[in-house]
Amino acid sequence: MSRILEYRPEIDGLRAVAVIGVVVFHLNPQWLPGGFLGVDVFFVLSGYLITAIICRQIDTGTFSLKRFWLRRFFRLYPALIVMVAGVVIVGSLVQVDPERSALLWQAIAALLSFENILLWKTTKGYWAGPSENIALLHVWTLSLEEQFYLFLPVFLLVIRKLKLARVVSIAVVLIISLGLCIYATEHHRGIAFFMLPTRMWELMIGSLLAVYFPKGITLSTNASVAYAGQTIGLGMIVGSLFFLDEGLGFPGFIPLVPCLGTALVLAFGKQKSLVRSMLSLPPVIYVGKISYSLYLWHWPVIVFSRYLSVHENLVWVLVAMLSLAILSYHFVESTLRHRSTLTTGLALGITTVLVAAFSPLVFLRESPLLAKLGDISSIESISRGYQYEAGDALKTKATVEFGAAVSGDPDICVIGSSHARVLCGGIAEYAQRRGVSGLSLATSGSGITTTEAVPEVPDAVTLNKLRFDEFNKISPKLSIVAGWWSAEMEQTDFESVFQAKIQNISKRSDQVVIVGQVPMIQLPAEYHKAMRKYAIAQFFSLGKVRFDELVGANEANRLIKEELEGMNLSNVTFVDPYKAFIDADGKVRVIGDGKFLYSDYHHLNDSGAEVLVSDVLSEIFDQSLGLEE
Repeated sequence: MSRILEYRPEIDGLRAVAVIGVVVFHLNPQWLPGGFLGVDVFFVLSGYLITAIICRQIDTGTFSLKRFWLRRFFRLYPALIVMVAGVVIVGSLVQVDPERSALLWQAIAALLSFENILLWKTTKGYWAGPSENIALLHVWTLSLEEQFYLFLPVFLLVIRKLKLARVVSIAVVLIISLGLCIYATEHHRGIAFFMLPTRMWELMIGSLLAVYFPKGITLSTNASVAYAGQTIGLGMIVGSLFFLDEGLGFPGFIPLVPCLGTALVLAFGKQKSLVRSMLSLPPVIYVGKISYSLYLWHWPVIVFSRYLSVHENLVWVLVAMLSLAILSYHFVESTLRHRSTLTTGLALGITTVLVAAFSPLVFLRESPLLAKLGDISSIESISRGYQYEAGDALKTKATVEFGAAVSGDPDICVIGSSHARVLCGGIAEYAQRRGVSGLSLATSGSGITTTEAVPEVPDAVTLNKLRFDEFNKISPKLSIVAGWWSAEMEQTDFESVFQAKIQNISKRSDQVVIVGQVPMIQLPAEYHKAMRKYAIAQFFSLGKVRFDELVGANEANRLIKEELEGMNLSNVTFVDPYKAFIDADGKVRVIGDGKFLYSDYHHLNDSGAEVLVSDVLSEIFDQSLGLEE
């Protein structure tokens, strides 16, 4: 590239600012709330440089699509391939399903440049909780850029063939893309964030600048004006990193701030100034030169560090990502970036690396390093009776049955939220063994006392009404009620609604069993909703897995029991499952007989439900159904 464009050190300086913003944001978003906007700075820089190269070669008659795409391959792919291979190997050894299984497709998508499309289809967004476990999450930006590199040269060749004005053509595409982005942010935010048509305008800002000023000249020869432009531009970039965040309706038009700031620095950047001097300092330039490799490696290091240790050591994380970035830059990126042909030896080397990396995912169902954690690596360890979910059935007035065929009234009816549904697997096995029929009225996110809207489940109140509409048509021998009682008690009208619902269930049932809440697990903030990852991190760093109890469940059970005693209903029994899941040291029992028993910090999984039913509930069920032997 040095033979085509004059080297501008301030561009490496901007790369340094951009990558530092992204790295700091991923280490801790609170330190730099808008650090993710460093990606948008990269987009403008890429659009500027690539457009300048292509246009100059087109104008001199030296442009070749094949040569251009080969240069892009050798610029981006060697370092990418090594990083993907490393991620696949480490991920296959420390991650569990579903993240481990998903890694295969994520790696393929990264190598074939459709990571952004895959993430749009398979995640709930870049900032969704589970995304923090996707070690290749950051590759979406590279896929988007690579798609742009397929589009841009063809676009520029077409407008030259049609004798259209470059500036006007690029400006039209820019405006259309920006409009699509603003519209999609309101109506299809995932598309707005991940897809090329809605983010291309950022690259096109760089393209427009490159075409309008093909020699990279400044907007003015006036030093004070140029200095002001550079200062304002850098201020817009740095200010956006500190003061913008994803909660402001991103992307929309929000990236305009860092993108226009980047354009200002590029436009005025050749003029000597304090800003240019700062961006051209040797340490800053070096960070800019390794910025691509640093971007590739920083996120996998952060993700895997949280699998390998419960104690996040910032120094070691920084040392690891910088070391890998430096090695990648000097021994992979710089070594191969100027090649113009893909040789047989290189192709075989790449193939060998990828085959070796993918082998653990293909041939090992689970990581051998995690064997001591029971079946934590199996998909079954996170299942919790999903096949017994009654929400969709209730909406269509259908039923979810188990055990013997239901003829008339069911022998057993399970009622409640997902905490009731998770019991259905164990109850269904019991029902099959005892030859009794069962019906599930368990609906995720909707407890028997739900009378207020639940953000995660918009139709929770409707589902609860439909549930009782259905229940009031039957008279089961045994009704089993369970819920996330500590959460349901937060409703202002919990006590009165609870009494009314239990009265209703009691009148229509021969016997009622109210199942108390199982112990909840105390998790550090960085492992919120990532209980199994916390278990793995404990195992690797401490050599043991120990879970403290989260306060709330035991007190909720006490209050439920007191409430039922006050109601004095002869056919209602309260069962406290607490002791079955607390060990002698007062820790939550998460592993039993080689099986994981919890799916997250407050739900059992199917194995845990089987333990609860067989060890605590089955005898009570026998008595309630008159099946004592």
